Amino acid sequence: GIDVSEVAGVFHTHAHDDHFAGLPALIASGVRLKYYATPLVRHSVTKKLAALMSIDEALFADFFEVRDLVAGQWNDCDGMEVMPVFSPHPVENTIFTFRVRGDDGYRTYAHLADIVAMPVLNRLVSEAPAKAVLPADFADGVRNAYLTPATVKKIDAGGGMIHGAPLDFADDTSDKIVLAHRAGPFTPEELEVGSQATFGAVDVLIPSSQDYIWQRAYRALSRLFPEAGLESLNALLRSPVTVHNAGSLILRRGAPSRHVYLVLTGSVECHDAANPAPAMLPVGALLGVDILFGEETLSATWRAASTVRLLRMSIEALRDFVLNGGWYGTLRMALDSTAQLRALPLFAERLDLQTQQRIAAEMQVASVEAGTVIPPGDALLLVRSGSVRLQTIDGRMVETVDAGGCFAEESCLGGVTPAWRAVAVDAVELTRIPATALRTVPVVLWKLLETYNRRLCLAQTGG
Repeated sequence: GIDVSEVAGVFHTHAHDDHFAGLPALIASGVRLKYYATPLVRHSVTKKLAALMSIDEALFADFFEVRDLVAGQWNDCDGMEVMPVFSPHPVENTIFTFRVRGDDGYRTYAHLADIVAMPVLNRLVSEAPAKAVLPADFADGVRNAYLTPATVKKIDAGGGMIHGAPLDFADDTSDKIVLAHRAGPFTPEELEVGSQATFGAVDVLIPSSQDYIWQRAYRALSRLFPEAGLESLNALLRSPVTVHNAGSLILRRGAPSRHVYLVLTGSVECHDAANPAPAMLPVGALLGVDILFGEETLSATWRAASTVRLLRMSIEALRDFVLNGGWYGTLRMALDSTAQLRALPLFAERLDLQTQQRIAAEMQVASVEAGTVIPPGDALLLVRSGSVRLQTIDGRMVETVDAGGCFAEESCLGGVTPAWRAVAVDAVELTRIPATALRTVPVVLWKLLETYNRRLCLAQTGG
C-alpha cells in the first residue's frame, strides 16, 4: 500500500535477484530516489542493471541520486547514521547497522542480509585457495561483526554459504533477534535464539509524538503555493483527512463535486478519457481541481489503487485561499501551461505539478516542412500536428509518429545511436524539450527506454 512517490530512498546490500528485482519499480518514480550503498556494491548493481536493461551504465545516476557510503564507519544519512560492513557472499555484499539517538542513548537496528553460516565460513577459510590469501583472523572478524549487539537485529537464517545459521547467534546479547529468510520451519532450539515476524509487523525503537501526515500535507501545500506562509496554509490544513479503501471511487468523471483532494499517502489512479490507460498519481497531487475554475463537472475519474489518505478541502475554502492570497491566477496558469503534458501518457504519470511546470517552461515550438529529414539533436521531440515517418537508412519503415507521439528519445538515453532517421510526412509542428530537462525524471526515462527498445526491435526485424 506504499506508493513509490512516498519512498525517499533505499539502502542496498547486494545484487542477488531477490534483493534486486524491485529496482525497476523504484525507477518508475517522478523523482530520483536516494540510493545508499558502498561503491563496491553500487558498481556491481550498476553493471547488472545496465546489462539486464540494455542501457549505458551512466544512466544509473539519472535513475537514482547516488549516495555512496563508506564501509566500516558511521555515515550521516539526513540525521540517521548507518554503518555498512563487508560480509562474505558470492557477490559484493554488506550488512547494515542503523542508529538514532533517543533520550536514553542510541537505539540500533542491524540488518544482516544474506550472511554466511559460520561453520561454512570456517571450513572455506581453512582450505585452499582462501587459506593462502585471507588473514588468519578473517573468520573471527566476520563473527564479531555479526554478533555486535543491537536493539533489534534481523538475520537471514536459511543456512549454508548464502544464509546464516540461527545457532551462530546463541550468545548474541542483542535485545531482540528476528529470524528471517527461510521457507521451512525453525527448530525449537533455533527459536530459543530469536523470534519470527509476520509480514507487516512493526518494532518501534523510538516512539514519536509527531504527526507526519500533517507534515506531509504542509510540505505538499508549500510546494503548490511556495509564497504562502504557515498562517495562510492553516486555512487549508484545518481540512479533514479522509481514508479511502483500495478500489473505491474518490471522484467520478461527469459528476459535480464540492471538494478538492490532496493525496497524502497511497496510490491513486486517474482515469482520463484522453488516455487509454490509467495514470498513477504521486503524493501531493490535487484531485478535482478543475471544479475550482468554474467547471460544473469533473473531467476524470480518480480511484484508490491502495488504501489512501487524502486531505479533503472544500471548494469554498480553497477558492477563498487562492483569491485572498492572490494565487488564483498562478494556479490557473500552472495548470494551463502543463495541460499539453498532462494529456500525454509520457508525462501523465507520477509527475507532480512542479515537475510538469519545470518541463513546460523549457518547451519550444518548431515547424518543419514536408519531406524534411529531421536531424538528431539533444532534445526529445513531440509531434503537435502532422506526421513523422521513422525509417531505416535503406528506406524500410519503422513507425509513423502522429500527433501526441514523440521521437528522438535516444537523446535522453545516454547518447545511444538510433538505427533510423525521422522524415516529415507533411507539414509538421513539433515541441522540443531539451534532454537535460528530462534526465532527472526517472519514470519518463523509463518510458523513453521502452519506446527506444520497441523501435529498435522493429528496425531490426523490418517492421
